[in-house]
Formats: sequence, C-alpha cells, structure tokens
Amino acid sequence: MSMVHSAAGFEDACVLDAFAGSGALGIEALSRGARSVQFFERAPQACRIVQKNLDALGLDARRARVQKADVLAAAQTLYGVFDLVFLDPPYAYDARDIIAFLTELYTAGKLAQGVLCVYEHDAKDDQFVDNSLASSPFELVKRKKFGDTMVDLLGIAEDGEER
Repeated sequence: MSMVHSAAGFEDACVLDAFAGSGALGIEALSRGARSVQFFERAPQACRIVQKNLDALGLDARRARVQKADVLAAAQTLYGVFDLVFLDPPYAYDARDIIAFLTELYTAGKLAQGVLCVYEHDAKDDQFVDNSLASSPFELVKRKKFGDTMVDLLGIAEDGEER
C-alpha cells in the first residue's frame, strides 16, 4: 500500500476493487481517505465476508458497495469514474484478459486521466503482462517483486493510444 500511496495517494479517490476476496485492499483505501470503493467478487462466501467486514466498520453503500459478479463481464455496467483500480485476480487469469478489461474501462470513459491500476500477478507472467501492455493504452509505471508475486503499477500512456 505504501507503493500506491507514494505513487498516487488515496485522498478522495473513487476505487474499484475488481477481485475483492476479503476486501482488504478496498477497505485499506477507505481507511486512507478514499471517497468510495466498489467491490467485485464472484464467490458468494467472499462477498458475505466483505460485507461483514464493511458492516463491522460502519461503512454503508454510499462509500462501499459489494457486487457479486464477474467484474470482467461487468465493465459496461460499472458506475462512476475510477481514480484507482485494484486487480488481484487468481493467478489462473490470463494477463491479456486483465489488460483487455482495463482497456474496455478506458474506452468506456470509466477511468480518470491520472488513474493508477495496481495489478498483482505471478512473477513468472511478467512477459505476458508486458506483451499485453504493448497493444494497450497503458504503460508500466513501476514493478516490484514480493517472492513469487509481482505488483505492477499501471497508468495511461501519455498518448493514451493503443500501441
């Protein structure tokens, strides 16, 4: 989180936690000053855990909304414009699908100009991520390795054009 905080900060950000799991990333963003978070999770039990965590913190739907859905299929139905996007999918997801999802959000006008996308993936998939970024409007801002996990910070390339 300090990597994200130093790159963009959280203050007043609209956040998408695309593969929420327990909701830890989005909840942390809220605790650091994010205005709102949309949590997406496919697993019913995980959705219940996120909602239970939000209820325990006294956060309501105006600031934190949990949706049980496949976020990759829901890009067109998301509301608002996001300043920060967390992408922590299961490692079985293909990097091309994740970058295509971001591109769909960008094309639909759902990403703020200075958006920061935090993409966590298996370190052995770096080349797949890089190849996917090469034909997208996004660029790698920073990459940090944590054991077998890589955390990439992605932003919109200056020209904003698919390359």
